[in-house]
Amino acid sequence: NYCLEGCMNKYFGWIFLLTFLWTFVGISAHAQIMFRWKDQDGVSHVSDQPPPLSCISDDCRRVREGVDRKIREEHAAAEAKKKAAKLAEEKKWRDYQKREADRNIALAEGKALLNKCLVIKSGCTFEKLSSEMRYLAAYEGQEGVLAGAGQPAKRQIANNSNTEYWYYYVGSNSMQLVWSRREPGALGPRFILDSVNLN
Repeated sequence: NYCLEGCMNKYFGWIFLLTFLWTFVGISAHAQIMFRWKDQDGVSHVSDQPPPLSCISDDCRRVREGVDRKIREEHAAAEAKKKAAKLAEEKKWRDYQKREADRNIALAEGKALLNKCLVIKSGCTFEKLSSEMRYLAAYEGQEGVLAGAGQPAKRQIANNSNTEYWYYYVGSNSMQLVWSRREPGALGPRFILDSVNLN
């Protein structure tokens, strides 16, 4: 009996506490701003609305000026927030345009270098060629490499058609490009450049 009574007391105590907290939170959430003033006849008023324009006492003017000031401050804060968001979007767009411009310049320079090294046959290091080919392949796939280096001297396709081997001559050596087909529906170029090897 003692345990039963003690447990029941604790149970009802928790219910009372939770009910009180829930009621308090509900009242706080729905609390309204109340305005207090005295009109020109000295009569006190309490309302959830500011005093009407018909009230001409100093008290009424003070309350209305406070409300107007609050509205102006909230409007100014909203405008400042809107302006900051607009500036942030403009900066984001400018940064994007700069990245795209820089990328296009880098791609053009990479194609020019491949053309110089493999078409015009001007001396270039294997490391530089490999780096530029990987960069072009990452953004434009096989089309990007072809635009700079031209058609490979030799092309082989594996039996499963998922792997291609391209060969370019670099001086007395040949450079092998190994391409792998992406999964159907994957974003980006159709083939990925897996490796660049000097034979």
